[in-house]
Amino acid sequence: MRIRTKLIIGSSVLVAVSAMIGSISLIAESRTTSAKGKLGEMATDLAVITEMSAELFAVRMSVKDFLLTSSDENRAAFEARAERFDTSSDEMISVLQNARRAELIRLIDQRYDDYRAAFGTVLEVMDERDALLAEFTAGTDATIDRLAANDPQAALGVFKSEVAALQYMRTGDERYADDFVAQVDAMRGVGPVEAAVGPSGVEGYAQTFARLRGLVAERDR
Repeated sequence: MRIRTKLIIGSSVLVAVSAMIGSISLIAESRTTSAKGKLGEMATDLAVITEMSAELFAVRMSVKDFLLTSSDENRAAFEARAERFDTSSDEMISVLQNARRAELIRLIDQRYDDYRAAFGTVLEVMDERDALLAEFTAGTDATIDRLAANDPQAALGVFKSEVAALQYMRTGDERYADDFVAQVDAMRGVGPVEAAVGPSGVEGYAQTFARLRGLVAERDR
């Protein structure tokens, strides 16, 4: 299952949670007019539940923004909103007056915790991928710089392999992976290229891409 699919599924959990809280709000509001002896209790619970619904909506919107951009800014916004909900939810639940409503909201809170943990795992995979990709591109760019002056044709071949790798990481299209492999095969045994790539040579370069490819496979699992 793709990382983005996992995030979409996780986001749908938050949608369901928000809907459940919304329905509780409507029930509480409808009963406020008929249960005169419990007006204070109902009003307190309705206020708390409404606040939780608003907090979860903010979290859900930040997940949506992150899905669209994968940007550090939107990731930070998600973390801030989720942290705010994490710290406030227990306090809000403790204020609820009705035991049955409090128990249901606790179950909803547990579902949110499960999603939060899963989202953390997704971010770890993405961080590992991004770090390795940065290492890969930095090494490739350095190789191109070393080759450019004396062997521009070889530098062009390395550049093409980098483009193929980046396209593969962006799309997961195996044609780009095949293109990368073809470019690397053409580099093998070429002395200047082997020397320019670094201590691990062309084989090490290919192995780094293989690790990146493994992360893509994990993403698509």
